[in-house]
Amino acid sequence: MGRNKILAKNISFVLIGNVGSKLMGFIMLPLYTSWLSPADYGVTDIMGVYAGLLLNVVACDVSDAIFVFPSGATEVEIKKYYSSGFFFQIFCSLLCAFAFFLLTFIGAKNSFFEYIWYVYGILISNLFQKYAQDFCRGINKMSVFSFTGIVQSASIALFSILLIPRTGVYGFATAMIIANTITGIFTFFYSRSYRFLSVFMFDWTCLKRMLKYSIPLIPTAIMWWLVSSLNRPLLERHVGMFAIGLFAVANKLPNVLNMVFGLFQQAWNITAIEEFAKKDFSLYYNKMFRVVFGMQTFLCMVLVLFSKLFVMLFTSAEYMEAWKYVPLLCLSVLFSNTSAFVGSVFTAIRKSNYIFISTIFGGVGAIVFNYLLIPQYGLLGACVAIILSHLLSMVSRIFFSAGFVEFKAKAVIVYNILIIMLLYFVSLMEKGWILGFTFAIGLVVFVSVNHDTYSILILKLKNTVGRHINK
Repeated sequence: MGRNKILAKNISFVLIGNVGSKLMGFIMLPLYTSWLSPADYGVTDIMGVYAGLLLNVVACDVSDAIFVFPSGATEVEIKKYYSSGFFFQIFCSLLCAFAFFLLTFIGAKNSFFEYIWYVYGILISNLFQKYAQDFCRGINKMSVFSFTGIVQSASIALFSILLIPRTGVYGFATAMIIANTITGIFTFFYSRSYRFLSVFMFDWTCLKRMLKYSIPLIPTAIMWWLVSSLNRPLLERHVGMFAIGLFAVANKLPNVLNMVFGLFQQAWNITAIEEFAKKDFSLYYNKMFRVVFGMQTFLCMVLVLFSKLFVMLFTSAEYMEAWKYVPLLCLSVLFSNTSAFVGSVFTAIRKSNYIFISTIFGGVGAIVFNYLLIPQYGLLGACVAIILSHLLSMVSRIFFSAGFVEFKAKAVIVYNILIIMLLYFVSLMEKGWILGFTFAIGLVVFVSVNHDTYSILILKLKNTVGRHINK
């Protein structure tokens, strides 16, 4: 099977596995915003933010290692890797519970301490669910991975409807915990991963090997959290939970873009690992980037065009102001996704330290920009800060990756970003016909900038269709 067919196959499995759970939050948004006030919705968002920070820290990010190390290993080695990582996570979970217990005596007054055990439940249930799913990807059981997304989506919907109307924020957290737990258990048994689990197969050498790979990813995860999530605690302090609720709603449309790219990225990482050693990888890498970046730019343009309509239709009047921040968050996601794509080079060569070094720029930028802008400009400052932070991370990764693969799309990035910024400033005028006219102009410029990339795709599509018709 050709490299593109393998990539397409992997994307299809990841699509089924992720699209349901990712879209569920989008589909459920009208219900969430009718059941929860902006302040309550902000609480649910910040609980996930705290759990997301600790997810990569508590067990030293060993789930990322269980995705990489089974590749090319013998069955006995796979058992050692899986068992070692699994029991290490149990130990870390118990240690984390003890640490949380000690934290309860501090008596601090903020959302983390108020909902500390719900944060713990979301964290640990997500930890084991992620480990189970990453192992399925590591042993190339992508079909199993796809079914887990369906189970998670159904669980989230069912328990949200049952619990949130009655218990509000607590019901939301409980629904997430139950859904994660059910999904993890389903993955464990349906994939027959239990065949690889044995306390007698625990191996210190294998665990050390995994931790040697995963531990350098922890600072990277923390830095990435600073870039994407530091704004929430600062918004809570300076503006209040209401602003976090608006920010969470504004993030929904950009998260669609992030979800679409994430489907590709998970499959692309597998392909990058397999293809990196080949002579024409640089050419393949640049072609794929231009196609994916162009598609994301077009989606950003569409999301900017319909952001106000989306917030109006999917939320209550309390959330209406959120539409103004959608275009800015779309731009930040575009920079973030570009960083992730370029980072696949470091994954392919198993040099996670480069991922960390490049992310430092974004993390330091996040600290500086958030502390400077949020107290002064509130939610707008948070959006600008996240854009600048992801931009720093993206530029640094492009710079560091140049030693391993040539990157030839810098001009294309600049032109596409200018198109999005033009649409954003016009959207603030709140004149529909002007925005529509500007969108049409932007589309013409977009086609002109990306003509060489998509003309090749269109030609290949025509040839493929022609061959099928002739048959």
